[in-house]
Formats: sequence, C-alpha cells, structure tokens
Amino acid sequence: MALRDKSLFLWGLEVRADNQNLPFKAVSGGPQLNGVLRVGYYSLTSLLLEIKAALQAADPAHTYTVTANRTFNANTENRITISTSGIYLDLLFATGTTAASSCRDLISFGIFDFTGNTTYTNGATSGDSLVTDWYGKNYQPPEVYKKNFGTVNVSTSGLKEAITWTVQRFIEVTYEFEPQAKVLVDWQAWIDWAIQQKPYDFTPEVSSPTVVYDVTLEKSSEDGKGLGFRMKEQVPKYPFRFTTGPITMRVRSGG
Repeated sequence: MALRDKSLFLWGLEVRADNQNLPFKAVSGGPQLNGVLRVGYYSLTSLLLEIKAALQAADPAHTYTVTANRTFNANTENRITISTSGIYLDLLFATGTTAASSCRDLISFGIFDFTGNTTYTNGATSGDSLVTDWYGKNYQPPEVYKKNFGTVNVSTSGLKEAITWTVQRFIEVTYEFEPQAKVLVDWQAWIDWAIQQKPYDFTPEVSSPTVVYDVTLEKSSEDGKGLGFRMKEQVPKYPFRFTTGPITMRVRSGG
C-alpha cells in the first residue's frame, strides 16, 4: 500500500555521563533530588520512559508523567512535558548541583530553573529529524508484517514440534525522489545513526503524529542485517533524485 502523507524520522538522542542527571525538588524547602538516566542511545519514545523511571527512582513517593506533544510546526516538532502527582516540583537545570551534567540540552529545557508549578513544558524540539520529500510506497505496517521467532523440529515419524519465544513486528517502506541536497545532509545523518542499530522514532504519516513506532533498522537493500545503507540515484530518468530502496524496521514499541 502507499502512504497518504510524508513520513518523519526522529533520532540523535544519546545519554552520556555529561548529560545524564536531572536535578529537582519534590517538596517545598526539601532537599535536592537527582534523577539519573542510564547511559545509552534512545528514541524519543524510550527516552520519555527513562526520564520517568529516573524521577520515580529518586522520589518513590510521587508519580511522574513524561510526555511528548508531537503536533508542533505542522507535526514535525515535539515538546516534552514533565509533571508530578504531588503538589510541588522544581526542575533545577540552572542551580542544581548536577545542572552542568544534566539532561537540560538533551530534552531542550535550557539553562533555567523551572519553579512555581507542578507541570513544565520545554520550548523547543528534541532530537534530529527528517521529513521525507514524498510519500512512501510499498508500505507494510506492523499489523501485517510479523515474524514468530523460535525453532521448529520434525521427528522421523513426521511429527512437527515448535518452540516459540516472541512475535516481532516489522515495517517496510520505500521512498523515492529524495533531492540530492537532502540526501547529502539529512539522510546521511540518519543513515549514520541507523546502521549502528541505534533506536529512533518513525512516524509513517506526519498528518497522524500520534502513530509513532520505536524502531531499529532491520535491513536495507544494501545489507540484510541493517549494517549498511546506500541511497541510489534514479538515473537516467530522474538525475539528482534518489531512492532509499526497501527499508525494513523492527518495531520495539509504539503505534
């Protein structure tokens, strides 16, 4: 099937030792607490869960909610909101003892303390993004592209026995007519991320921003293990326009 709108790839979120902290206060006049994010590569979907887990671990007395509104700038940008079930919350991205090594830039909150409320939203998008130039074709959604991982044995009598572990979902899609300027910058940045098997978010149609999949690159026309990728120029008919070939993505969560 063909998609009815352009797609969005969102990547580039890395937690390191120099940006893994989230200093905050949960009680007026109380001590500073510190949520610690685990070092690693994240999609936006998984990063939101990690921030929530870090806040909960530092303050088990309250429930924290961390969400992303993906409807900004014609559904191509996001804004992260952090809130508490309690009656007090300060995010100390300027004055906290771990502010210099905090996740403030990673999640686009900036060098500011957020005080006086129990819900805070950042003012800029997080992650690197790419919006395709045209609609994807030959789209196979995860509802119809599944594989059951396991093993099958057939005895000498013909009895078939199977042991299965999990059903994995996949997405497949092809993009064409991508301009050379975008290929040399945006697509190359995504390729560098994806072929290292780092997670990213994929929105099949920007007109449906709530349908988002947390994925990794499963395979490409260049490499069956997703460790290589090559954009191909559509010559002789369309010089300076490129196709991705079939992109297969393994769904981790979402949608």
